[in-house]
Amino acid sequence: MSRKDTDMFQIKSISEEEMRALSSPYRCIKCGEGVMIPAVQEGEPEYTDNFLCVKCHFHDSIPTNSIIGGQLITSTLGLLICLYLFFDHVFASNTANSVENIAMGMVVLGFSIGFGYVFFKALSGIKHRKAYLLEQRT
Repeated sequence: MSRKDTDMFQIKSISEEEMRALSSPYRCIKCGEGVMIPAVQEGEPEYTDNFLCVKCHFHDSIPTNSIIGGQLITSTLGLLICLYLFFDHVFASNTANSVENIAMGMVVLGFSIGFGYVFFKALSGIKHRKAYLLEQRT
């Protein structure tokens, strides 16, 4: 590793006064005592918030509320549209044969699995986010 690469990963020590000035709603789940502060490194993706514990230097990505909300809305609407189109095709069409119904069912099943996975990821993101909230620790 070059000197430039190692400088990127160095952690700056901060004083107690600076720690009190930092406000973050998250508490470290590893040590249980430190506050998680935003940590930004050059070249990291912007779709999640990266946080660093000021006490034990534990680093984790916590999904934002907008990402979780978008996942929940997208997956719910996607599942509803898939089911509506499937039932509309099967019950409204008198000329459709069983091969078309089976093909449509397979397509709906594939999309439903995908939207179900997105819904599951949103729920796991909510659980992950709640684990860090200060209000949850008393």
